[in-house]
Amino acid sequence: MDTLAARRQMVDQQIRTWEVLDPRVLDAMAAVPREAFVPPAYRDLAFADSPIPIAFGESMLAPVLQGGSSRPSVPAPRMPYSKWERAPVI
Repeated sequence: MDTLAARRQMVDQQIRTWEVLDPRVLDAMAAVPREAFVPPAYRDLAFADSPIPIAFGESMLAPVLQGGSSRPSVPAPRMPYSKWERAPVI
């Protein structure tokens, strides 16, 4: 298996299509050898769109969930101050 091609396909067809568009996340997902963290019995599934059992009853997230949870959170913009609220003094 060509792991570099499989990783690029995973990023392009699974992660990017779920609106994970932050270049830092996409670059990290393309660079980290996901297959190195998967038990040998499951290496062929390293880039599949499903969780993979790893050890002790735990599992590795599916790529789309891993990419989505790696996005930086951006706080929602604050609404303008109402007439009953004091604006901060700068």
